[in-house]
Amino acid sequence: MSLQVNLRLSAMNVPTWLKHKSRPEEIEELPDYLSVEMSGTSTLSLVNIGNTAPTPDNSVYPWLKTDSGGNPLGWYICQNGVWTLAANLIHMASTAPGDTTQLWLKVDATTGAPQGFYKYVTGTSTWTPVPVGT
Repeated sequence: MSLQVNLRLSAMNVPTWLKHKSRPEEIEELPDYLSVEMSGTSTLSLVNIGNTAPTPDNSVYPWLKTDSGGNPLGWYICQNGVWTLAANLIHMASTAPGDTTQLWLKVDATTGAPQGFYKYVTGTSTWTPVPVGT
């Protein structure tokens, strides 16, 4: 996949009433008097975000997989056409995550106070507290 982006930098009209300032002040105000236009592509994507797998054209970028509510589930990378979990995220909520590969930081639903870390135990279908210091 190739991506061509053309940038055009141009100066805007500087008001005639603008007095010459010190060099540091001029540099700080420079963004106020410059314009940048991007062409060559309708979008610039460096990462995929969503609850459905990215298209093959976008498989060169990492994917932050989310649930249908937009909550992050984990980072995935595409290897040989297959999206694989690259890193787990910690799910911080009062309810258990849908992705059982995550570590769950359970918090109180009202106060948000942490109540401990939990991990999913395959075979028992339960979330078990992670002992402190492990």
